[in-house]
Amino acid sequence: MGRARRWQAACLSGCLSILAPQLHAQRTEPAPVRAFVVPAGDLQPALDLYIRQSGEQLIYRPGDLKGLKTHGVTGNHAPRHALGLLLQDTPLRATRDASGAVALVPAAGESQVAPRGPPSW
Repeated sequence: MGRARRWQAACLSGCLSILAPQLHAQRTEPAPVRAFVVPAGDLQPALDLYIRQSGEQLIYRPGDLKGLKTHGVTGNHAPRHALGLLLQDTPLRATRDASGAVALVPAAGESQVAPRGPPSW
């Protein structure tokens, strides 16, 4: 390897050693906490309030929400945790795809009243 190649490799290695911790920190930063006031009741209007209060976008089929209720969520939470609380005791779960979109989907093999916790994404 020539002198120029070794110098380029050393520079690249140095840059990566400086940037790698910063990139890792950006990926592992906790989600910002937001104030939520979403009352218990029908899930559809509760999700509409969640969307407004969190700034997140959700993808779901309205038919999947028909007749479902939520216990609501009040207080300061990360959006992911607040959504998990809203979905608790419903047959739905939240999934995030590679694009970052969050979809609410029926959890496979669960009954209408199966308990749910925070989303797995």
